[in-house]
This record gives sequence, structure tokens and C-alpha cells, in this order.
Amino acid sequence: MLETNFTIRFIRIVSSHIEIARKLPKTFELQIECKAKIKTPKNAEEKKAALFFVLNIGTLEKEDIKINLEADILLEFSQVPEDYSKLIEDKCMPRVQIELFNLLDEILVKMGHEKLCLAEKSSNG
Repeated sequence: MLETNFTIRFIRIVSSHIEIARKLPKTFELQIECKAKIKTPKNAEEKKAALFFVLNIGTLEKEDIKINLEADILLEFSQVPEDYSKLIEDKCMPRVQIELFNLLDEILVKMGHEKLCLAEKSSNG
């Protein structure tokens, strides 16, 4: 059977809340939580699915960093997946998470902060 490939058609940030302390400690540990809800197409022949993605990031010790992003993501597949949930969990979620980490870095830089570089850290291991 052919492997089902996918493309991220768009990511729309629908909600964001970012709080960062004026003075961050030199080192800190982040806790990252990702949740996603899948909406599959009603038409069985359609090769698209929607993800409602929530990303929560915070520091463990104190509340130096509190970030919440909610996004709508549209995925398009090369063929109709046999199991949407498994494909999205195994292949799509890691890539969507990296895309959101990159978007978050862009937002942080625009806000005058340094990047968190979570995309690089998650792709390296």
C-alpha cells in the first residue's frame, strides 16, 4: 500500500496568551503540553482533515513563562487515510508542533524576547 503523505494547508492562530517575566532566570525548565482534536471530513472521499490544536508552555519552578496558543490547522492528504487518528498522531502532530514552535519564536521576537528554539530541540531528540 502507498504511504499517505500530507501537507499543512494553513495554520490559523485563534487564541494566544503570552506572559513572560521581565527578568528571567539564566536557566529554566519548561513544561510543554500539546492537545489536539481531530475533525475528519463527512465526505469519505475527501482527503482533508482539520485539527484544533492547543499548546501550553510554562516554567516549572515559578510562573516566569506562561504561554497558551490555540490554532486551527487544515491538513490535506495524498490519498484518503485508512486511519485518520493514527496518521495524524504519528506523522502530522509532530510536524504541526514544530510549525507552531517556529510561529511562537516569530511572535516572541516581535515582542522583543529571545526565541525559545523549541522546534530545534524537539527535532534533535
